[in-house]
Amino acid sequence: MATPTTKKRIDVLTRFDRHQSASGDATDLGLIQRVYANAIAFGGESAQFMRGLSQVSLVLGMCVAVFVGRQGWSDLSDPETRVQVLGVIVVMFWLLFGLGFSVYTYFLTFFLPADSSVVFDRRNMCVHWITVDRAKATRLSALGRMPMRVVSAYWSQIDAEHRAVFRANTVSASYDHDLAFVVHRSATDPTVADEFGLAPTMLLGRETVPALYEHIRRYMEEGGPPWSPGVTEPAPFIAKPGNWWQSMGLVGPFGPKYFQWWKKHPGLTLAVHLLLPITVPIYLLWSLFNWLSYATEQKVIWPQKVLDTLGPVLTDDEVRAGKGGKLVAR
Repeated sequence: MATPTTKKRIDVLTRFDRHQSASGDATDLGLIQRVYANAIAFGGESAQFMRGLSQVSLVLGMCVAVFVGRQGWSDLSDPETRVQVLGVIVVMFWLLFGLGFSVYTYFLTFFLPADSSVVFDRRNMCVHWITVDRAKATRLSALGRMPMRVVSAYWSQIDAEHRAVFRANTVSASYDHDLAFVVHRSATDPTVADEFGLAPTMLLGRETVPALYEHIRRYMEEGGPPWSPGVTEPAPFIAKPGNWWQSMGLVGPFGPKYFQWWKKHPGLTLAVHLLLPITVPIYLLWSLFNWLSYATEQKVIWPQKVLDTLGPVLTDDEVRAGKGGKLVAR
């Protein structure tokens, strides 16, 4: 049976104009972490439970490949099954592919920045974000704590794009949507200097990408509210897991939130219990990698000169009182 070949294509659906409305709706998708007197800070912690999942997929895939490879290798002793050589070669190929994928998942899981904020400062019309300074990394540091730095650019240097990643194989086809910010060297030099994202792909779709950008555009260009129009409460805050047991409760029902999972996700929780011999090892492994991901996070220190321009962090009551921008619907 032939292995499906996946094709990926990235299309730019829209290049947004900061001076024109991108959508009739505006939303922050609950991604705003902090509201300053002069700025709003977005973060991507809505996908906390996903951390470690790629590592679990890798481990399970490698185990299957090793099992199939050993079985095929043992069958080679029988002259009638030497055709298994081809199967072993295929398995060895996937093992090599898994080695490359392991490096990829390593950088997705470990030594991530503890603060992944993207800050939009409308008083100074600047944007600040965290990036990995790979130019200062050595071969050894590339596998550990790579240098982090805060990058700043003027709002006028940045263009936003609605991108769609088309994935197709012989089995299925799908689109993943993304909001990408392209940073140019200057307002007059179109050379691309950097790019950054804002939200997990799982939260974005054909309608939510322009609505998310519209919220940012209104805030920066028209004095819009820090929270989504009409919203009077911030999105619920989910604390980062501080130990393995808390990670167990984050990724699945076997943990401190056992009864909450039954209440919120009864169908999924029941299915997990019906497949206990399979689900328990998976969740144990997933929670372990999730905890290790947070345990290896790198502390990010924002330059004081940047913090001084943002003003103080506002409380929820101060935001509701209009100190960060009036909470009015549009």
